[in-house]
Amino acid sequence: MSSPFPVSPPTAAVDASHPWLGLASFTEETRAYFHGRDEEVAELARRVQRKLLTVLFGQSGLGKTSILRAGLGPRLRPEGYCPVYVRLEYRPESPPPSAQIRQAILHAASHLDPAAVSTEPPGETLWEFLHRREFVVRDEAGRPLVPLLIFDQFEEIFTLAQGDD
Repeated sequence: MSSPFPVSPPTAAVDASHPWLGLASFTEETRAYFHGRDEEVAELARRVQRKLLTVLFGQSGLGKTSILRAGLGPRLRPEGYCPVYVRLEYRPESPPPSAQIRQAILHAASHLDPAAVSTEPPGETLWEFLHRREFVVRDEAGRPLVPLLIFDQFEEIFTLAQGDD
């Protein structure tokens, strides 16, 4: 079974002499080479902080994934957010979307108390999981963080998941 987390392209070839990733997206790890989108990232961050739901859409190849991963995530971390990058898989052997989202949250929130969130009561929904009293994402210093679910390629739910309930 493959990982529910998108695999980032190798970044070993990215350096000051070769800062271009080609068709690959910039990530938090390669954000030092991500330039020229400061205004868009700032506006998106303002919108995310004001609204419960923000949608970023545009034509393929415009850099939406790079804006989310190399721009928005790093910008909001110091503001008390924990970016959770989610790209759902729709292969027949893939876990249900709610399980993939839960796995992405646990992966991103490495400072969660594993004992508090590792057990999944039978029939627990994603909403119930996110509203557990013991579910608090914290930074290294113990300060609470706001989980920020970032769904990349979300439009695939309307194309690839057509047969799913």
